Amino acid sequence: MNIKGMIRVDHAGELGAVTICKSHKIVLGEDPIVNEILSQEVDHFATFDKMILERRVRPTIFRSLWQPAGVMLGVGTAMMGRNYAMACHEAIENTIFDHYNEQLRDIYDMSIKKTEEKKESDSETDYYFKSDHQRQEIQEKDLRDIIKQYRDEELHHHDIARDANTEKENLLYKLTYGFVSTGCSIVIALTKRL
Repeated sequence: MNIKGMIRVDHAGELGAVTICKSHKIVLGEDPIVNEILSQEVDHFATFDKMILERRVRPTIFRSLWQPAGVMLGVGTAMMGRNYAMACHEAIENTIFDHYNEQLRDIYDMSIKKTEEKKESDSETDYYFKSDHQRQEIQEKDLRDIIKQYRDEELHHHDIARDANTEKENLLYKLTYGFVSTGCSIVIALTKRL
């Protein structure tokens, strides 16, 4: 996946996280764990929303679908009870943690490839190309640092949601977790393409 595709997916994902948290609050009210997760997800979304504009990345065409789906998921799991809202967070954050790790590997691979290309073109005297290449390296490093930070914060969200859940062995919990995890993976796959 290229850098613009990464930003598009992350922008959509963080918008979804904010939407789900706000929807949980409709049912659960001022839950301290939901509030903590929401405060960081708002910051994550703001970062990617700014990148979308600055780097002229087209947002996903599915935005008008993902937002109502996020509301339904958030309200639905919260109406089942707080434990199921936590199962929702746990499943999403686990999937996003894996997704961010995949992106970090992709950025690393791009960096290796560009380093090899740069070595091949070092004998050239096209300074415009070199400055464009340097600008892209800086953007990749910035994105890599942001993704590392957000990946670690998503892992923290996973852990606090998991620790707050008292029904981990319940069949309905396992079904909720599986449904949310699978749905999140499908949303990521679709958003990567469009």
